[in-house]
Amino acid sequence: MKIFITVLVLVIVATISAPATAQSVSTKPELVGISSARLKRVDAFMDRLQAEGKLAGAVTLVARRGQLVSLKAHGFADIESKRPMRTDDIFQIQ
Repeated sequence: MKIFITVLVLVIVATISAPATAQSVSTKPELVGISSARLKRVDAFMDRLQAEGKLAGAVTLVARRGQLVSLKAHGFADIESKRPMRTDDIFQIQ
């Protein structure tokens, strides 16, 4: 359960810190002080959670200094139909 809370907090903090206009602009992570290699850990973490059956799907967003660095969909929005998660999917957070 702590894993889901941590992921949710990271996504919420990143979303709050990024202005709405920055979501349409993507920049290289190093230009805002984020390591591309370390950023790949987020994808690996999401992949691991999905492989372990702890996560059906998620959308991650990482932003810094008002610049969108990463916006990715992971896993499935619907497991039964195997419909992949999209970055614009709407889902309930509990």
